[in-house]
Amino acid sequence: MNLTKKTHHNPCFWTAFWNFEYLTQQRKKHSTPERPREVVVNVLNLSINKILVDKTKNIFYKKHIGLADLTPKGVIEYTKKNNPDQLENIENYYENDKSELVLDFENHFTLMEDSYKKHLLELILSQSITIETKTYITFFIFFQLIRNPLSLESFIKKFKKEKMEKFEFFIYLTEILKNPDRFRSQIVPIFVPNWKIYIISNNIFPLSDNPVLVRNNHLMVAIAPNIMIELDMTEKPKEINEPKITRKISKSKYREFINRTIRNSSKEIIFGNFELLNEIRNSRRYKNHLKEIKNIC
Repeated sequence: MNLTKKTHHNPCFWTAFWNFEYLTQQRKKHSTPERPREVVVNVLNLSINKILVDKTKNIFYKKHIGLADLTPKGVIEYTKKNNPDQLENIENYYENDKSELVLDFENHFTLMEDSYKKHLLELILSQSITIETKTYITFFIFFQLIRNPLSLESFIKKFKKEKMEKFEFFIYLTEILKNPDRFRSQIVPIFVPNWKIYIISNNIFPLSDNPVLVRNNHLMVAIAPNIMIELDMTEKPKEINEPKITRKISKSKYREFINRTIRNSSKEIIFGNFELLNEIRNSRRYKNHLKEIKNIC
């Protein structure tokens, strides 16, 4: 079995829409010859501080982030804590086979994508939304939050501090996704608040490698180059409302979105034209951010 060495945390079928021609053709329901993975976009690469043109398959991925070694020691210790009745079977297995196994979590990421893909495409292509669509876009936002490498690495570090291995985090995550009550508790803070959706006539929203922009429980996320969702996760309305669509965005709100996009980026920012990325690259906010992440590295 081939292991997944490159895990795309921003799926290619989504990031391809930051090629404006591809987005337009899809909205017109014209067939396009390119597969999403082969579509090219403009990429501001933070590591070399240059704007490149590259295929979506070559961006927004992290090697080996979805792989976890199932070491004999780790599996035995996990079994002792969680399934002691199976301990003898596990120990017997490793007595006969000393080889290490690898857990590949990629199929779970694929299942996550499958759960919301239809509705994400519906929002992007129709530029309209219902309560039902809101539910599945909530899944999308939540999954983007947890599958981002910065989030995954943070969770894995916490597990290691507790003397637990990487595979144990993936098991823990699987248990949340399989348990309706636990999963519901995770998505309620995103689903319940009133959503404001900016659907602008022009393409103005770039996309970073960490696209769910959260600051002080206030969330922004670009859904397409001209669509952005905003919500306050502390808000608890008495009833679930349909998202409010607005066709304009203030200069201050847009500036906040751009500033968060810069601050949340660690590797790449994409957009459909060179000019906006060049503006970002030349901004003081970006230059200061670049110094900060280089100092951390």
